Amino acid sequence: MAVPNHGSGCGCLSIDEFPPEVLGIIFGHLNNKTLITVVPAVCRRWREALQSMTCALLDFNSMPPMDFVLKPSSITDEEGAAVVCRILRAVHSVAALKVVGWRASILEKSLRTLGDRLSSLETIELSVFTPDNSQVPVLQTLARHCPQLKRVSVCFSDCCVNDPAVLELSTRCGGLQTIHFSTRQFDLTDNALAAIGKGCPGLVSATFIQCPGVTDVGVAKLAQGCPRLRTLDFSRVENLTDASLESIGRACPELKEVVISRTSVGDVGVTALAMGCPGLVTVVLQACNNVTTDSVCILASRCPKLASIDLFGCDEVGDAALHAIADNLPGITSLRLSVSRRYGAEALTALADKCPRITTLVLGTQALITLTEARPSFVIGLPVLLRLLAGTAVAHGDVDVLERLLDAGANLESLRIHINLPHRPFARCCTWQRTQGGVPW
Repeated sequence: MAVPNHGSGCGCLSIDEFPPEVLGIIFGHLNNKTLITVVPAVCRRWREALQSMTCALLDFNSMPPMDFVLKPSSITDEEGAAVVCRILRAVHSVAALKVVGWRASILEKSLRTLGDRLSSLETIELSVFTPDNSQVPVLQTLARHCPQLKRVSVCFSDCCVNDPAVLELSTRCGGLQTIHFSTRQFDLTDNALAAIGKGCPGLVSATFIQCPGVTDVGVAKLAQGCPRLRTLDFSRVENLTDASLESIGRACPELKEVVISRTSVGDVGVTALAMGCPGLVTVVLQACNNVTTDSVCILASRCPKLASIDLFGCDEVGDAALHAIADNLPGITSLRLSVSRRYGAEALTALADKCPRITTLVLGTQALITLTEARPSFVIGLPVLLRLLAGTAVAHGDVDVLERLLDAGANLESLRIHINLPHRPFARCCTWQRTQGGVPW
């Protein structure tokens, strides 16, 4: 089918006039079969544009069943590796590679087969698996053939993340800038973090989610070896205590974002973090039960650039913390608070009056009702959204307030509250959610 050429008269370009870089971006949205069988056959220009692509996606989930290859569980490593190699050889120089849904052993064999053809690879994102959950040396093979790696992200893939893998990765890929390990219980210990701290001094972003073998010792060695860190995420690393935040505060003055949800940190650690990292922009302390009002006040006063604070589940953070945020952080845009805490009207109105840039606010039922009664225009005028999470059962009069709030056009994204009123219909106030079209049901 001929491609219509609108010419230059209408100011539009035909696809024949697109530069190779633009064609490469378009090709990046095609499935693997089309990419390696159809595109090169169209014309020499498309084939050259394909070779100029710098990103490749290997996604079994996007392939039609029985269309290009069989399901991952029904092919051998050799057959799968042949498919991967064919895809990657169609692209002359791969700088970024995303692998989703493949068996780890297939990927590892592919990496060994391709060898030096991946010398330009700088970014890799993996979500691979093994049927029997056995360990596969994917990261070791990757490190041997791709020493120039700068960014590594591994999700749902505990089959290839362990101390020996991270040791080789950090030893051979000293230029790593981003390491992201998340979602599963990875078999990592303090030795892995120590190796990263020793081998990757230029690291700027590190994520270690749900690593039960990591303690304050490993965090200290990572912080000491990587002083340029700007983003840290240790969510659900339950062994982390105040000592970890003290080490980070001393060694990483450039830190901008820290996520330490569901850890054992408390006021001492948060205070040390605030004193040592005044440039913080985002702090997530979700479900840190040892954090209280005192440290949040210090955080607000010492870190004037804070734009997002997550205190969801921090039930010991009270009204004084809200006053400190209102007084010191007029530019804050996102604030998540405990849904079970009853904040006073004075503290909530201080937020409304002094923090006009807030676009995301998470409150409990009673706090929202208090704020609505005190500053209805603020609640209704939130430019992006207001999330109200489930609190305790509301009273008859509270339902009326919430109904008026909805009728007034508040930008509620979702509303889930418990109603214990058998004499009254649940109506919109039992469960109300905004759909993609913006229409509540």
